[in-house]
Amino acid sequence: QHFAVRFAAKEAVYKALGLRGVALREIAVARGVDGRPSVVLRGKPMPSVALSLSHSDHYAAAVAVKS
Repeated sequence: QHFAVRFAAKEAVYKALGLRGVALREIAVARGVDGRPSVVLRGKPMPSVALSLSHSDHYAAAVAVKS
């Protein structure tokens, strides 16, 4: 579940930002001190991207919104 939702988050960020030429391994999902997920692209925080993650036993979903 943990890995599936992180992969879904990377894919959502990739699609929301239209990142051609960027590998998924260059996108990271971090947890802030408040527990909210955040995006790190090539080692730099991306505060302009809001990220929401959700998962159950069988499904994982993520939504990324560029602000």
